[in-house]
Amino acid sequence: MAGCGEGSAAPMVLLGSPGVCSKGLQRKGPSERRRLKAVVSEQLSQDLLRLLREEIHTDVTFSVGGTLFKAHKAVLLARVPDFYFHTVGQTSDNLTNHESIAVENFEASEFRTFLQIVYSSNRSLKNYEEEILRKKIVERRVPQKKHDFSFGKYTDNEGRSSVEFLDKKSSPCSLLKHAVPEDISDGEDNLISTDNYDLDPASELGEDLLKLYVKHCCPDIDIYVDGKSFKAHRAILSARSSYFAAMLSGCWAESSQEYITLQGINHVEMTVMMHFIYGGTLDFPDKANVGQILNMADMYGLEGLKEVAIYILRRDYCNFFQKPVPRRLASVLECLIIAHTVGVDSLFADCMKWIVKHFARFWSERSFANVPPEIQKTCLTMLIQSLNDKNAAFILMESDRLIISLPRVKWTEVALTMASQLQEECIAFIIENFSKIIQSENFALLLQSQAMSSTADLLDKILKAIEENITTENSCSLLMALDMLLNSDSTKEMGFTCKIQALRDKLWIFLVRSFYAVRHTESWKLMSTDDQQKIQAAAFDKGDDRRLGKKPIFSSSQVNLKFHWSE
Repeated sequence: MAGCGEGSAAPMVLLGSPGVCSKGLQRKGPSERRRLKAVVSEQLSQDLLRLLREEIHTDVTFSVGGTLFKAHKAVLLARVPDFYFHTVGQTSDNLTNHESIAVENFEASEFRTFLQIVYSSNRSLKNYEEEILRKKIVERRVPQKKHDFSFGKYTDNEGRSSVEFLDKKSSPCSLLKHAVPEDISDGEDNLISTDNYDLDPASELGEDLLKLYVKHCCPDIDIYVDGKSFKAHRAILSARSSYFAAMLSGCWAESSQEYITLQGINHVEMTVMMHFIYGGTLDFPDKANVGQILNMADMYGLEGLKEVAIYILRRDYCNFFQKPVPRRLASVLECLIIAHTVGVDSLFADCMKWIVKHFARFWSERSFANVPPEIQKTCLTMLIQSLNDKNAAFILMESDRLIISLPRVKWTEVALTMASQLQEECIAFIIENFSKIIQSENFALLLQSQAMSSTADLLDKILKAIEENITTENSCSLLMALDMLLNSDSTKEMGFTCKIQALRDKLWIFLVRSFYAVRHTESWKLMSTDDQQKIQAAAFDKGDDRRLGKKPIFSSSQVNLKFHWSE
């Protein structure tokens, strides 16, 4: 049995993760972390319990009242080392692979419950183990044990070493603070980071298993990645990863080998994966490539690790989408690309919503030019589809501000084109819904901003577009909307009365000239009686005194006759 050795490789530097906003994390970070921790903890517990029930890669058998129970030495050593010493530790050297270990003073149902608790409980088992030993094991009068903490082994009264164990009284920091071993940190050519990072297991079960891994206790397989060896346990690998479960079963050649070599993955990513497999850890090393880890988690069937990676992207790259931070904008765009590349639809959708909401800030980022064209197009489409009566004026102002502020250089060409297209769509939407939009707060803000501007370009564009798009169907509603603006005190104070009145005059002329068509529209019925009468009178004054009536409706024979005479 291998001795407890050095820790695994520390991560290499690939991608600088943005800093974490403390205020944001105070609001949302802790709750998100608690939720994730509960999910990962439950998953780890269920995986280990399935390992027990399905008897995957078992290496020890207990006999209790004629009932056989198969288990795993590594799990027992990690969770209940004292029990391991009193049972497996004293007899393992004299057992063959198929012999069972008799356990007295237990009912079969009691021992089954004991194993289920050992494999699945998310709490510390120290007190539970002591109770079991006192009631069940000590009755057999097994020689009293003593601890030799300097070597990390149990010894009996005669000083003979029995089994390598995990020292439960050692400082948690020494085990959960992962330092870089000397043999892999030397040399100028390697890309290993010398930074330490905290390992935060999802539960007590994860902490116990992580100690087992970090101390290299009783591994039964070596995994080579980038020329580095990772000592592991077949059973735990199979329980946690569908990829390893298939590889280490009887179907693959690797199932019978003492070591395997993995391709397409570096030792940094392997370190992260092993820490998660054993401990359900919730953090990555600084400057780890989260996108690569997402890909790896997908390949190796580690859904929980994908959740952790997504959580880190939301936290470190997006500040949980709570408030746009200037130095964090580029990282949100980077997260968007990662989510798109790996296929994390939920994260991609959240990034897109955030970018659409704050499009003027994101489009002005130099890194936006590096976003794939199809994503840029999707962003513009979503923004156009989000237009409504309340936000149309605001989005128009933001697009105008963006056009004005962007320098005319190569990397801004896409953003400028998109902003211009968006502005056109905004104006078209405003014209179509003019009567509602002028009542919104954002339209009032637009008028205020135009009043403070040296040139009221946006208002001029809106009024000009209205003039160019007057139709029989919209003319009446436009007239009523312009009257509403003219009667507004704010319009008079801002000095826009002349511009709006000029447009109203043109619209009035159109209504008079098109009276006999306009009077049949639905919006005509909504006009005031006074305006209707004035338009009608003006139409008569033009010399057209045709008899008013309903629009004639012809029968099919009349239509055919009319067509015949026209020929």
